[in-house]
Amino acid sequence: MRRLLTAVTLGCLSTAPLQSAVAESDYVFSGEYAASAGLDARSSSPESDALDVLNRLTLSLRRGGSEGLRAKVATRLTHRTLVQRRGAGWGPRFESDATRMDFEVETLEAWIHVEGDAGALTIGNQLVPWGALELASPLRLWNPMDLRYGLLLATDPEASHLPSFLVKAVRRFGPIDVMAVIQPFFTQHRFSAVATDTALLRPDLGAPLPPDLERALRHIDPGLDRALGDNASLALRSPDESLRNVSGGVQVGARTWGVDWALSYAFLWDHTPVLDTDSSTVTATWRRRHTFGLQAAGALFGAWQARLDAALSPSRVLFDTTLRPLERPVAIVAAGLEWQPDTTFVAMLEASHQHVFDMPRDRGLFLLSPDQTNIAALVRGSLLDGDSLELQFAAIWGVSKGDRLVSPKVSWRASDAWLLSLAAVLSGGPVDSPAGLFKSNDQVFVISKVAF
Repeated sequence: MRRLLTAVTLGCLSTAPLQSAVAESDYVFSGEYAASAGLDARSSSPESDALDVLNRLTLSLRRGGSEGLRAKVATRLTHRTLVQRRGAGWGPRFESDATRMDFEVETLEAWIHVEGDAGALTIGNQLVPWGALELASPLRLWNPMDLRYGLLLATDPEASHLPSFLVKAVRRFGPIDVMAVIQPFFTQHRFSAVATDTALLRPDLGAPLPPDLERALRHIDPGLDRALGDNASLALRSPDESLRNVSGGVQVGARTWGVDWALSYAFLWDHTPVLDTDSSTVTATWRRRHTFGLQAAGALFGAWQARLDAALSPSRVLFDTTLRPLERPVAIVAAGLEWQPDTTFVAMLEASHQHVFDMPRDRGLFLLSPDQTNIAALVRGSLLDGDSLELQFAAIWGVSKGDRLVSPKVSWRASDAWLLSLAAVLSGGPVDSPAGLFKSNDQVFVISKVAF
């Protein structure tokens, strides 16, 4: 099955500050409306979706930095319609038992930032991007990933993480910068568990599933509320919002001999639970883990920069090929090169290696290898007068598993207010690999954004 997805973003409201009292108080309102329609282009199993329609409205209000105080609130309204295939045919089947509609209102960023002589304090939903690498840092610990839309994120890697509620304090002690982070509430990755083309568990897609689980997935009602996946952490009894479940971490960094470096430590909940599927009811046990990190970045020569990230977790939750959990120490080392001669061009190449300690010889890992090497690349450049044409190419190669993903994108700025883009996501590889899991879901996008 190959899939053709046409995404049309009908509007992007981005208003400048009004010239009245709004400008004096530094308030800026902005918004974006995006609509997309996804259509399967080749016959597939009846469990797959023939049509995927997505409408999004994002609204944001921000207060500027007068007197060291800033604030921002952003919310997103999403409506999604999924329609299954008409049997083994190509077209959609619009009957009620094959159509699912979901509406969701979610808070994105919502924070208050106060800054003074003693340091800076930010409280609320925010992004805290630890790590020096841009594409795949192992130190992105504090923000959950948004996996609900499968390979769509390949065209916009910066949108792969969602804000979460954090308290962040930053203070300088001479040449040393110290950042403390507290996460009062557990936040799970967002994903579709079943019944969509981008689900992590799905018959006939990806790695073989246990027979009982595969039979159960085949009989799930396609009208099942998407919250089963999005709120799986609640259904599996995630940690409650009490003080004993608070997570925290600290990062200490400085600049030495032209290199920006930092050491970090975090004690936080693993986003992957230990699942017990032996009984008639699936139960989950969540565990907090220690993570020690190192990051460094510095200029080499000219426009070249080098970046390094390393992370060590004495215990991480993984799954074997039968989806049974195991906890093992994991170490990840990642390095990257970046070349940016000016503001119109950037090229990045990153390589990472993950090692799982004490792996039994008779057990394989689900979608992973005990020693896994990945390479990621991104090239983006602007051409023509006024940078009206932008070319982007992103790729990931799983050296250990032999899977690959490429995403070319061409954007043309027809005017100051109108941006038109054409993009694609193509993936392949063994069924037991991350990109191979969605190898039958190649996608093509047409994107239109209008600012006014």
